[in-house]
Amino acid sequence: MRIAVVALFFSLLFQNAFSSNLEKLLNPYNLIGTSSLKVFMWEIYDIQLWSVKKPFSKKNSLILIFDYKRDLAKEKIIESSIKEIEKQNVADKNTLIKWTSFLQKCIRPVEAGSKPYIQWNPEGKITFFYGNTITCSIDNKSFSKAFIDIWLGENTSRPRLRQRLLQNDGK
Repeated sequence: MRIAVVALFFSLLFQNAFSSNLEKLLNPYNLIGTSSLKVFMWEIYDIQLWSVKKPFSKKNSLILIFDYKRDLAKEKIIESSIKEIEKQNVADKNTLIKWTSFLQKCIRPVEAGSKPYIQWNPEGKITFFYGNTITCSIDNKSFSKAFIDIWLGENTSRPRLRQRLLQNDGK
């Protein structure tokens, strides 16, 4: 019984610390929109787009927050991300290999309920967070743009998701 109470206490403590740090990070940002990714009948994640300024522009810093609805292996997330980047036709095979190594450093396996997020700036730096921890930062303009374009690019394979993320723009 004591172990369960102690475990609950630490769980709530770390959850509150995570929420507090994310809230501080989001302080200068505005919520632009929300959406969900569903594949067939499975909910994969909910996603939020935050930007420093309205209306939304890739000239401003942004944050994408993911709320995962199911467990996913690191390898599956990386594979899916690279497939989406390939569809953009912005990188050759050697570049995709290099970008896969970036994702190997940055991506963590996720559990249902986890909320990893990324912070991007237009100068080309992207920072990956898992929980309260920076997993890595990549300063590569081509990679960071291709990565956020999975969700925000005009040629995304998920145009309805993009539209919903941008729907509250300027409101």
